[in-house]
Amino acid sequence: MSAMAQLLRRGSLTAGPSIRWIQQHFDHADDACLIFPFYKGPDGYARAAFLGKGYYVHKLMCMAAHGEAPGKGYEVAHSCGNGNLGCANPRHLSWKTKSANRRDSNQHGTGVRSTHGNRGRLTRDQVAQIRDLKGKKTQVEIAAMFGISAPSVRSIFTGKMYGGYSEKAIEIIGASQSTGT
Repeated sequence: MSAMAQLLRRGSLTAGPSIRWIQQHFDHADDACLIFPFYKGPDGYARAAFLGKGYYVHKLMCMAAHGEAPGKGYEVAHSCGNGNLGCANPRHLSWKTKSANRRDSNQHGTGVRSTHGNRGRLTRDQVAQIRDLKGKKTQVEIAAMFGISAPSVRSIFTGKMYGGYSEKAIEIIGASQSTGT
């Protein structure tokens, strides 16, 4: 067991109420969701500070109950699907790969998914319009115009999103759409 997991399991006179709560519940035996009674972020996930750093409580609880993640790229998964309600029951927590956790969240109905599927929500013309507005309007203003976030606008500007739509490709596609070819 890692040093951090051992610290979480051992009682500490300097631990705050959130960490003491984890220490009191890492061997919780009930199957019902165990809702963290302290701070929850705007997304509903419970959060606490440990060793001067902020953590999701479900991660701290999984470390205390099951040890460190088995490798890089693993994250804590909730078998109950109620992480966004503050569940930290160690019996509901396990280490899974990101893709396995996404599959679980989609099965629970808590997965984030665009209503447009994997294709995204913007057309090629909208991407071209957004790029054309660079320097003319703020990213926040552009985002409001297209119903997307300002970070998405920034990602379009830098090519992280819709990077395959180069200026030349958009011109060619636009020309073919207007001529019907």
